[in-house]
Amino acid sequence: MAYYARPNEDGSCYQPLAEHILQTAQLARSSAESIGLGMLLFVCGLLHDLGKYLDEYQRYIREVGAALAKGIIPPPARVDHGVYGALYIYIFCEKLLESSEASTCTINGKEISKTVIKRARDLITMCICYHHGSLQDFIPVGRNEEPVLLKRLRKLESTLADENKSNWEQVQSRFFNEVCSEDRLQSYLFQAIFELDTLNSHINEQAFVCHHPENAEDNSNVYLKSLQNYAWQMLVRYTYSALIDADRWDAYIYQTNSDEDYNHSIEQHLESYLHGLYHKLEEFNAKKPTSPSEAKVQQVRAEISEICSKAASRHTGLYDLTVPTGGGKTFASLRFALEHAKFLQGTAEAKERIIYVLPYTSIIEQNAHDVRDALKSSNDEVLEVHSQVTFQEDGSRAKPDEADKNTLVDETRYKLLAERYNSPIIFMTQVSFLETLVKAHGQYARRFNHLANSIIILDEAQTLPLHSTYISNAAINCLVSCFNSTVLMCTATQPPLDQAIIPLLFSENKHIIPESNLEINQELKRVEILDVRKDAGYSLEKGAEWLTNNFLSSQSVLIVLNTKKGVKQLAELLKDQQKEFEIIYLTTYLCAAHRKEKIAEIKRKLANGDRLMVVSTTLIECGVNLSFEVVVRNLAGLPSIVQSCGRGNRNAEKELGYGYIVSWNENIKNLANLSAQQTSTKSVIRSLRKVTDTRNADLLSPFAMQEYYRKYFIGSIKKKMAYPINNGNAYLYEYLDSRQIDLLEFAERWPFDLKIAFRFVSERYEVIGNGGSTLIVPYKEGKSLQVELLNAQNLPLSDRYRLLRKIQPYTVNMYINKTPSMNDDSFYTRLCREGLYIVPGFNNLYIVKDGFYNEEFGVSATGMFDDVCIFE
Repeated sequence: MAYYARPNEDGSCYQPLAEHILQTAQLARSSAESIGLGMLLFVCGLLHDLGKYLDEYQRYIREVGAALAKGIIPPPARVDHGVYGALYIYIFCEKLLESSEASTCTINGKEISKTVIKRARDLITMCICYHHGSLQDFIPVGRNEEPVLLKRLRKLESTLADENKSNWEQVQSRFFNEVCSEDRLQSYLFQAIFELDTLNSHINEQAFVCHHPENAEDNSNVYLKSLQNYAWQMLVRYTYSALIDADRWDAYIYQTNSDEDYNHSIEQHLESYLHGLYHKLEEFNAKKPTSPSEAKVQQVRAEISEICSKAASRHTGLYDLTVPTGGGKTFASLRFALEHAKFLQGTAEAKERIIYVLPYTSIIEQNAHDVRDALKSSNDEVLEVHSQVTFQEDGSRAKPDEADKNTLVDETRYKLLAERYNSPIIFMTQVSFLETLVKAHGQYARRFNHLANSIIILDEAQTLPLHSTYISNAAINCLVSCFNSTVLMCTATQPPLDQAIIPLLFSENKHIIPESNLEINQELKRVEILDVRKDAGYSLEKGAEWLTNNFLSSQSVLIVLNTKKGVKQLAELLKDQQKEFEIIYLTTYLCAAHRKEKIAEIKRKLANGDRLMVVSTTLIECGVNLSFEVVVRNLAGLPSIVQSCGRGNRNAEKELGYGYIVSWNENIKNLANLSAQQTSTKSVIRSLRKVTDTRNADLLSPFAMQEYYRKYFIGSIKKKMAYPINNGNAYLYEYLDSRQIDLLEFAERWPFDLKIAFRFVSERYEVIGNGGSTLIVPYKEGKSLQVELLNAQNLPLSDRYRLLRKIQPYTVNMYINKTPSMNDDSFYTRLCREGLYIVPGFNNLYIVKDGFYNEEFGVSATGMFDDVCIFE
């Protein structure tokens, strides 16, 4: 009898099961060898489809093929095949543990800690058992009940003594006959355990040494253990990711008869990319400056680029690149990354890709375009990864704690829905990056292994969410120490994350730009920031009068406020009070396509010398290459003020421009931590009045930024860094480092040494806010796409997926109240009650009706905006 893994798309032929198993194992192994886990992934690949050797599964797969050949929908899967390989590992490790009464076991003459063997058991069992679906909790949080993984193992184990014992013997016999002998498999298992033992020693002895004063307290051992445990949950995540990536890829290649490369590395492109970059840098340097101040800025940018070039000859590590706004850090960091990859080429530290992580989609589009243009690369080589609309699968995908129900169609669907992060250069949002680090479902987890062997540039690092600080710090440490990635924290306003309780563990000689190089800050200074809070008044009405009275002689003014409501109110006041300037409103109530057009319009008007006032939220602060004569910033955190003022006199059109700090009333109750940031900024302003050194008395100085973070990172803010839940009685971070689960009275009842709550954390983790929904707006092409989507229910999945990608630029994200009041006539309530149509079959996806979106304000209607939780 022939044993098959799957039919092809028309059911005309089948992929041999042994072929799929061996190819998956080899692919998984190849992806992990560079970090010393090749045999671990090879074993996972060998055993992941052991259960497909069941007669019942083989009957089922032939039913699928017959259905496809007739053009009908295949029957749903009814065989739990993933648990068979998982149980084999579990029984094997249990026997190994029982072979010794000591705290170690002897394997081929080598003493291995039982803790490592238990963790190897837990890790491999989890990854194989749930290679379809989602990582699960090893211990149920808050529930004294059997873990779902153990329940699934024991359900199969309980049948081995009765009529199904023959099934267990059957799958093993066929596997050992077709794939590899049992002796060889067990030899591979021992090698996999040795790999984990080696990496465990590295984690314990080298990777995480908490060395700053705060961790020298009595609790220092707790934090050290925290980082070690966190590394283990990252190992589980990496193994799971590499396994499912290899499995899905082999299925995709067979079903599509494709010859695509499994790993698209930057190595083959390095020479052409460097040639393109150097040519672009020569163009920058050859540009004739229009003023002495512009010439100075041009010279400093070239100096920063050269410093980054010299720093590229460092080994894998965690570094910071602190460059003042306007210092050309995008191309300077790209130069570091490309030359760093060139320096490490052919060594054990070789890198496969460059990943840029940025806070906003608008920055991604601009920077990716600039890099693509400079390197003369294709869209596939410089990939943009944005947040995407996701949709329900109508029950076709198995729930994480159920038996596998993936059919041939589901595997193809998975490939269509998942991004593999497998391009030489990738631009992604912070949301995508952080979700990849935390989310448990295969759609997110599959991407994780491609963060290894990378150069990761966290641009605008100061914008990383406060509540994710410990999660991102611990993950970055692991990416550097365990997964051969170099990480560059890149910003003009570097937060002291190496001083957090769970710190960033920077490499020796961590600064790309030496701290002593204060000249760069002085030479790049193009704006003087002035505190005019008292003169400008404290209401938006007074603020509009002050703007009208003080800037009539100016050519262009940017005003940045903290809330969308404030932006709209001020824009309307300015329109009523003066006619000298054109007023342009900019917030994320405008869809991405609309914002892109607005920003392009602003650039044209600035270039033409038109008189212009732009009123915006913080979306304009980072990476938007605009230059205004005057910048006005409502009171916020100092880093945000500095970023806003970086849009002033950006290209040194004048010797010195001006930024003004005002304090106009806005309702900021939904903006977490802003009040504390404002308080810290006011404290710094007061402190600088007493400083005699003029270099340090400047709000743009490194000294001022250090003072700001020293005042901000105190008290309750520290607790928020661990992602508080349950009204601050627990912390999400501690469910990943086992601390919270160790406190559970019943945790020791269950056999798992790894006590990680993957699913619990994944279900609660949100990068930005809670309850966000996607609204498709009727802006230009968006209107026809709305209609197309409503008629797409019967289209093939691939067509629906392409449609969702087309729709993305015409969406707005915001919280939707699904039970709006019938008596409240505010805009937000009316929008929820009258302005939306939910799209059937989709997750939190709505169509915005005509009348609730306009050319000036985006999502809008007659009446005032309510303050609601809306994503920036």
